[in-house]
Amino acid sequence: MDDDLKALLQKTLQKAQPPLKITLTGPGPFELPPSDTVSIQMTGNLCVLELQTVGTGQMLRGPLTAEARDSLRMTLTGIFHADASAAKKKN
Repeated sequence: MDDDLKALLQKTLQKAQPPLKITLTGPGPFELPPSDTVSIQMTGNLCVLELQTVGTGQMLRGPLTAEARDSLRMTLTGIFHADASAAKKKN
């Protein structure tokens, strides 16, 4: 594991409550409860996406590489453009 990723994960986990082990069975895809709060912590080419679920109040943390972060940005940008286009059509 990259040293930057280890340091970032250690930093974010220091603030965390003890993790709850969750076993996912089956082929997936797996759906998480809706998220109420989202944050991204970055260092160098790595970041941790942090989601707080509404259903359980648990924090979910997922490390992302620069490539995954860029893919997420492009996906969200596409969603925002689609929403804006749909809103214009309604007006």
